[in-house]
Amino acid sequence: MNKILTLVLAILLLAALFINGGCGSSSTVSNNKSTSLVSVVIGNNGKSVSLAIQPVTLLARAELLLRRAWHAGRAIAAGIPADVKNINITVSAPDMATINRGIQILGQLEITDSFEVPNGAGRLFRVNALNTGGKSIYSAEASRDLNGEPVDISFDMKPYTVNVTPVAGANGSISPSTIQTFIGGSTAQFTITPNTNYSIVIPMGGTCPQGSLVGTSYTTGPVTEDCTVAPNFELIPIAVTPIAGTNGSISPSTQQMLVGGTSAQFTITPNSGYHIATPVGGTCPQGTFVGTTYTTGAITSNCTVAPTFISDFLTVSPVTSANGSISPSTSQPVLLGSTTQFTITPNSGYHIATPVGGSCPQGSLVGTTYTTGEITSSCTVEPAFISNNLTVFPVTRPNGSISPATPQPVLLGSTTQFTITPNTYYSVVTPVGGTCPQGTLDGNTYTTGIITNNCSVAPTFIRDLIVTPSIISNLIESSANISPSTPQMVKPGTTIQFIISTNDGFSAIVTPVGGTCPQGSLVGPNFNTNLPGSLDYYYTYTTGQITNDCIVEPTIGDFCDINPTDSSCF
Repeated sequence: MNKILTLVLAILLLAALFINGGCGSSSTVSNNKSTSLVSVVIGNNGKSVSLAIQPVTLLARAELLLRRAWHAGRAIAAGIPADVKNINITVSAPDMATINRGIQILGQLEITDSFEVPNGAGRLFRVNALNTGGKSIYSAEASRDLNGEPVDISFDMKPYTVNVTPVAGANGSISPSTIQTFIGGSTAQFTITPNTNYSIVIPMGGTCPQGSLVGTSYTTGPVTEDCTVAPNFELIPIAVTPIAGTNGSISPSTQQMLVGGTSAQFTITPNSGYHIATPVGGTCPQGTFVGTTYTTGAITSNCTVAPTFISDFLTVSPVTSANGSISPSTSQPVLLGSTTQFTITPNSGYHIATPVGGSCPQGSLVGTTYTTGEITSSCTVEPAFISNNLTVFPVTRPNGSISPATPQPVLLGSTTQFTITPNTYYSVVTPVGGTCPQGTLDGNTYTTGIITNNCSVAPTFIRDLIVTPSIISNLIESSANISPSTPQMVKPGTTIQFIISTNDGFSAIVTPVGGTCPQGSLVGPNFNTNLPGSLDYYYTYTTGQITNDCIVEPTIGDFCDINPTDSSCF
């Protein structure tokens, strides 16, 4: 390659020598031209030759010609931006007419424009790049002195920046909300969020090129100059559709368009002999009635108001059950809000179960006459009949027994008795278990409450609790004891009493009384020579209610040791 380059240089040199007077002429150039060949290179990304070259030798001139030829054919990695459509070149100086040159850009990365410029000092070269709209998006200038020699001038079209300003209208927001800077010709993206019941107005407001909106994400068109994105928001109209059922009407009867969060109002009129069913049908939020005027709840989406109408003449249907009868036995027409009556007669040996069955509102039963509650919809009265010969079932549980242990026949409205016997050291839990009405427990005899249905008596038993007595005596010359002194069996929830005695009249018991049993009451000292152990002084201690096994452990000592601040101890 170097050899080829040298050969080309040599050829150019010989040609230059010939043009300037042959091979024997001097190596010094005498240039008598009035203009200079100027090559303006635009979009070369800063890779061109130096901006001004003024060779003074023929060899230098040949080198310049070679380099310019090489430069004109090379590929450029980056150059004129895609949004440049026209480039204007001007050359001006005080002593020359201004030269204007226009070049249309059709996607080139680089252009070279060569033309003659009058010689002289201070030739000002200006380059101005225009986009499709004719707006200048790049400009540069360079000054050169021309003396007849060829000159290359390069302009690197570096990317430019634009500012996009977001401006949110009322009833929504845009993010990011601050000015965004982008490379010219690129797009900008924003998240635009309308408030509840609002939507984004399209086309998008602002001065930026229109783009696309996907959900709440908005992308502008290519931005070539500073601009704004200014979304506007409008209320979403909500449709409320009235739908009247048969036997009545609704007004207005056409679809109503509302602003979100407001209510719709309709006049709902039932036909004669009918009334409006509540709650009002449809998908709109429930509202309120004033007479026949119905106001919906707050509307947030498309919905319907679909009232239905019910006849004022309702039907109460009697249902006959086994072991009794109901009269009348056919369906009865009843006005809305009124009551109706039936005679309910049980067969011999049976009685009417209460409450009376069926779907009608409960009423009252006086003898065999049953009056329903106020009728608000069609319903049924369905009495059931129960045998007067009932059965009470005893249930045996661990740690005790019940007698008799077999099912007992009982007449309706009567009671029955069982003997409930707990095992040793066990007690009957009250109230007595089972499904029969509670009765009374007298010793081991349990009498049920009044029996109205088949039921069970299922007593449970709980172990008696152990209270263990102990005493701590700090008396030096006297003795003390507690009676009873052995563990005592106690029914849960009861108390137990102990006698704490001593032969020292000037003694005391530490309070509260020690041990783990619930605290009770301490009375004393008292004097009595007939106490167990023949001790002269005693205290009576009654525990609290016993709920677990526990210990009673009083501490007895000298009165002044226990009460050192008492005046009698000074």
